[in-house]
Amino acid sequence: MRKHIELKNTLKKPIQILKNKGVVGIAPEGKRRHLGRPRKGRRGPAFLALQTEAPILPIYLDGVLGFESQPLLSRKRKIRVVIGKSFSVPARRIRKLKDLNVPADLIRDKIFALEESKT
Repeated sequence: MRKHIELKNTLKKPIQILKNKGVVGIAPEGKRRHLGRPRKGRRGPAFLALQTEAPILPIYLDGVLGFESQPLLSRKRKIRVVIGKSFSVPARRIRKLKDLNVPADLIRDKIFALEESKT
């Protein structure tokens, strides 16, 4: 229960923003991934979605692995942005932090499903 309270305190400002109909951008993996498979979904985005009932707009960024700003600024590198349909996380009772694993992975999976999208 203590970690649940810590998460709520850590996300106090984003919760406030979302409850006031604002927008918060957050990475579902918690930090940039350089190479390899996607990491496990982080609990923060799931916690925010469940606490505020805010819809999630999944956005997939292609071409950012190993990202460095210089090639992008010199226009030698392209980034593809794929925006999916917004969705809501199904309501669930949160008793322990592990109760956030399923919605966290759902969010991550919806984003990475966009990887296959052709634009």
